[in-house]
Amino acid sequence: MMLDEYRRRRDCLHEWLTADPRIRCSKPAGAFYLFPDVSGILRAGGFTSTQQFAEVLLDEARVAVTPGEAFGAPGFVRLSYATSMENLREGSRRLLQFIEARVSHSVIR
Repeated sequence: MMLDEYRRRRDCLHEWLTADPRIRCSKPAGAFYLFPDVSGILRAGGFTSTQQFAEVLLDEARVAVTPGEAFGAPGFVRLSYATSMENLREGSRRLLQFIEARVSHSVIR
């Protein structure tokens, strides 16, 4: 039952985030987190690292992500979906709003 619930959370979070073409993310087969590529967002938003991005995101939008540098993957952030669907929806809304405010509207490749 929990496996189905985590799959549902994964799918919803992935759908919400990748609705913004500036966020690139593969859907994991077996984990409880997404690891989206935000390298284009970093450049366009004037961030020097995902560490800086994560700090400003937490300060301004109250959304916690783990910087990819912690995993040897600069340009990526880790987002856990081991929380309620309501928290995921609100967190993704805030993250997308933060990106919208900080980054130009152009598609980043």
